[in-house]
Amino acid sequence: MNELGREELKELTKEELSVYIKNLTKKLQHYQESVPDYSMDEKGFYLVQGISLGIQISISYLEEVSSKSS
Repeated sequence: MNELGREELKELTKEELSVYIKNLTKKLQHYQESVPDYSMDEKGFYLVQGISLGIQISISYLEEVSSKSS
């Protein structure tokens, strides 16, 4: 699963955003479980930061979509 850009995220429905956030969260969890903190290199650190940021941005779009539809 690839991370989506901001423009692509804007096109998603509330349901699609929810699934996307769940998938990103699973990916982050899997990575954190499979790589101990002490052995995480710089690349791993930025990967985790990138996924975390993707989740935050996706949640903000989900909140935006939710508030428009109510």
